[in-house]
Amino acid sequence: MNVDEAYTQDKRSYDKSMLGILAMSTSPDANCGVVRDLTLEPKIIGPRGYIEINDDNLENLKDEIINLLNNKQDATSKLSTLNANKENINLRKETIDLDIREIKYKIDKKIEEVSKASAKLEDKTKSMESLKNDEVKTNNDFNILLNKSNNIEKQIQDSKYSLNDYKSKLNIYIEMENHYEGFNKGVKEVLKNKNLQGIQGALGQVIEVPSKFEKSIEASLGAYMQNIITNDESSAKFAINYLKKNNLGRVTFLPMNIIKSNKIDTRNIKVGTSFIGIASDLIKFDDKYRNIIENILGRTIIIDNIDNAIKFSYPEKTIEIYSKENADTYTLVIKNYGRGMTEEEINNASPFIQHNRSYYEQQGNGLGLAITQRIADFYNVKLEMHSVKDSYLEAVLIFKKAVQLNNYPHYPNQNFAVI
Repeated sequence: MNVDEAYTQDKRSYDKSMLGILAMSTSPDANCGVVRDLTLEPKIIGPRGYIEINDDNLENLKDEIINLLNNKQDATSKLSTLNANKENINLRKETIDLDIREIKYKIDKKIEEVSKASAKLEDKTKSMESLKNDEVKTNNDFNILLNKSNNIEKQIQDSKYSLNDYKSKLNIYIEMENHYEGFNKGVKEVLKNKNLQGIQGALGQVIEVPSKFEKSIEASLGAYMQNIITNDESSAKFAINYLKKNNLGRVTFLPMNIIKSNKIDTRNIKVGTSFIGIASDLIKFDDKYRNIIENILGRTIIIDNIDNAIKFSYPEKTIEIYSKENADTYTLVIKNYGRGMTEEEINNASPFIQHNRSYYEQQGNGLGLAITQRIADFYNVKLEMHSVKDSYLEAVLIFKKAVQLNNYPHYPNQNFAVI
């Protein structure tokens, strides 16, 4: 092989190597971003038809190859770095996604807890409002109860004072009862003498009267309150002898064995008004005293008011009430058109005397006229009685005018009303 052939062979080998390197440098996998088109490079064609490259071109190609290789190395290194960064970013992204999902979960849990807490807070707020209302109501109730308590305490104190007052009065009454205060001397002496046999007690001691009927029963009984009940007439006679012997006064006795009931039959009462009841039925007493009580109060009718009492009187009879007046006196006239009284009966009128009781069915005990006379005497009023038998009975009350009444307006000379 001559020198030319050897040179040509070496040149071909070199060119292939260079072409291979160029091919590698221009490969897409090189990622160097540089592609060179060798066809654009200057070509030198020698005398034998080979491509000839001079030394300058060769050096340039070498430098370019080295630069390309360095660029490739840098690109590869950067690519590795970028791939590593990419993997790290992906891993970080996954971690962040997990964190975001966890945070969202926690946020949802917190939102749920906040919702529950808000509901509880609303319930607590409502409960607080209810408690406040209850507190206000409780305070009001407490104040009311406190006022009631104070009032009750005051009532207790007042009751204690009243109780002490009642106790004092009760002691006085007991003392008076033990000493029979309020009774006439003769009655007191008989009741105090325990040696007298068959003495039951005064009539006022054996009955119990409801408070609403006290005045009515007291007015109906009058002096009967001090009559003494005895077992029989022998006991009464023994007590009368005791009074006479010691000059202790007079007493009326009511022997239980001889006094009979005289109770009115309500079926025989024919009037156009109602009444409360018979006096003997409105009080309490031991049944052994029934005959005496019904004898005294069995014909007394208790009526609720004066109008009904007037209607209860004899039917078709009128009562006139009129007045007269002059400079010094004021006269009140009450005229009852009934059976009237004789002059003798008027003069003999006294307590517990009723004229013609056996003929006329009457209520009461003959106390009305006597009580009226006593009241008139007490107030310095003149009482005159005028009557015509079987026609009318007229009571005239004459009042003296007081000086301080002179300035009061005068009434007509005569006023009357027919009832």
